[in-house]
Amino acid sequence: MFSSRIIAIIAIATSALVQAHTVITYPGWRGDNLITNETFPYGMQWMYPCGGMRTTTNRTLWPTHGGAIAIQPGWFQGHATAFLYISI
Repeated sequence: MFSSRIIAIIAIATSALVQAHTVITYPGWRGDNLITNETFPYGMQWMYPCGGMRTTTNRTLWPTHGGAIAIQPGWFQGHATAFLYISI
């Protein structure tokens, strides 16, 4: 039986292989809040409101019925049967 230390080492070693294989192409990105510096060592995505990004327009203009979103799926065959949920 594997010890928990060996399982942890295997999990850490294989975690580099895991990636998200979809890209949201529309609506566009509001800006880069993933940058790190001395003030934000983990990036600004946890800052309130909106990850530290300035509000350029009223975000409620996106319709709650019939709004568009475009997703570029990944290259694996399993994505044909994958589920994607968007909660508004």
